[in-house]
Parts: sequence; structure tokens; C-alpha cells
Amino acid sequence: MTSVEWIDSARTHERVLTDLVEAYHPASRSQSTGFMPITAPSTELACTEIRHHIASEERNLAAPSVRLTAALSVGDVKAAMSLLQSTWFGVPESTDCWCIPGFSEVVALLSDPPDDIEFGEDE
Repeated sequence: MTSVEWIDSARTHERVLTDLVEAYHPASRSQSTGFMPITAPSTELACTEIRHHIASEERNLAAPSVRLTAALSVGDVKAAMSLLQSTWFGVPESTDCWCIPGFSEVVALLSDPPDDIEFGEDE
């Protein structure tokens, strides 16, 4: 997949992705409080630490959903992927996560990054 194809796919699902980021990104002010049974407790514990780190690092930035919309509007694949990856950490470690609108779209997008963009260790 090229970066243009990746952005087009993300834009096609923009509304559901934005809603997911709003509900589950660790730095979102509107985080979901819905209950999901944790099916991977050790992983959930590790993700909790990562969530705190992300929230701390991004506390002075614009809302994650606003940043995602901006990234998609200008075709910034790296920024969009970073926000979706951070959101992934915010989703509870539960097999019920597949029922969350937008989750399967995030999995598909993150599983097939653009071939024409290099991702470095510091990005």
C-alpha cells in the first residue's frame, strides 16, 4: 500500500477513527469509561503504564481527535499512525475490543503501513 492509498483508506473511515481516538487515546479528555472484561491481565498492566506515559507526554497538545483530523487533512501518515498506535494502547486488553467501532479499521491500517514511507526508531 502507498501512503496515498493509506490516507485514502483512513479518510474513508475518518469519522469512526476519530470517535475511537476520542474515546480511547490515553491523552483524550473524553476517555471511555465503558466496562470490558480484561482477558489479558498482564498485558493490561503493561499497557496501563504506557497509557500514563502517553498521557503525560501529550498533556499540553491539542486533543488527539483534533490532531488526527488535521493529520488526515494534510496527508501526514506518520502523525496519523502515531495517534492510532497510541489509541491502540488505550483500548482495554479484552477480546471484546473487536466490538468497538473503528477498532478493526485501526488494526487494518496499522497492519499495512505504507511501503513508500520509512519509519525510524525515533519516530
